[in-house]
Amino acid sequence: MSAGDRDPLTGVGRAGFFQQHLDECDRAARAQLLDTAAMDLPPDALERGWYAVVIVDVVGLRDINRKFGIAAGDAVLRQTADRLQSRTFGNVAVARVGADEFAVLVRPVARRGAGQLCRALRLQVLDGPIEFDQQLIEVKYHLTARVGPVIGDCALDADWPEGANMLWRLQRSAMQDATRVLHQRLRALESAFSETIGVGFDETLGLRNRIRHLERVAYRDPLTNLQNRRAIRDRRDSLTDGYVLAFIDLDDLRALNGADDEAWTNGDTALCGLARLLTDEFGDNDVGRWGGDEYMVVVPDIAATGAAVERLERVLARCRSELIVAGRPVTFSAGVASSGSHRPEADALRVAHRATKIAKRTKATIVDGDTHRDA
Repeated sequence: MSAGDRDPLTGVGRAGFFQQHLDECDRAARAQLLDTAAMDLPPDALERGWYAVVIVDVVGLRDINRKFGIAAGDAVLRQTADRLQSRTFGNVAVARVGADEFAVLVRPVARRGAGQLCRALRLQVLDGPIEFDQQLIEVKYHLTARVGPVIGDCALDADWPEGANMLWRLQRSAMQDATRVLHQRLRALESAFSETIGVGFDETLGLRNRIRHLERVAYRDPLTNLQNRRAIRDRRDSLTDGYVLAFIDLDDLRALNGADDEAWTNGDTALCGLARLLTDEFGDNDVGRWGGDEYMVVVPDIAATGAAVERLERVLARCRSELIVAGRPVTFSAGVASSGSHRPEADALRVAHRATKIAKRTKATIVDGDTHRDA
């Protein structure tokens, strides 16, 4: 193989070189290989044996480039290629067939050995982090394999017949089938969501954007774009080492909306403005809308009760100076409580909620439920 047939970054064969090493053995008869019985194959097929093509996809290469730099992504590709070439067992040919994909041709293999081959590659070849600039980068791989019989006069140590091959077509067909099934499931979910909450979906959106849209519908509040109750509750429950919880109630929402509750624009402005200020202070991951005019903030530090009160006071000060709706400053009342071994998780919410009720008596007040006797 000449230097021009190799990928300049990884040093392995290019996709074109790899395709030349995939035999077209019985192209028509093997178009439905996975459903073909042994009796339908040529008499000497089983004697000649089987080979496999494994597609190795580096998962999250773009995220690695973003977090560690493009040089780190290049190192991941180079070391992955080196592992596939130097550690792989049996007779193999390796090529880079995409920006983050490699193909490995292995012979011989068992007829039903695709799963075993993928497991062996994952555990014996690709296991372990990638080293770059004195850092260890954990890399995940997605592996798929197809197995085919050696029917024609072909071997890894000889020139295999050139031409399009069935395994590539099967790989593409499998991806198309999976995408079609996913589209069907998405349409069913979209229909269910539309009937439940009256949200329409743009059919022209790409598959990835449609999935993201469904996630926003399921976990985001449509008015404030904060996490909804389900999402912020999941966030709270994920903090197994403890947390501080703040329960926040916007003051006088009815008055902002108007006595007849018709001027809802004022209330929406206040709700969205408070959501923005809370997110500025605590970050998007730790703030959620709990109910109509109620919010929850989760601080992942069991000893941060005092600090949480101070941060809420900063938000309250910004509300008074920056969030003016219908000629009046927007304020809120809040209660704060910590979780821990002495206080079951359910009690932290109960104590914070009770402290908020105490704060509502005077309005624009923040009460520490851990120290207030009535809470």
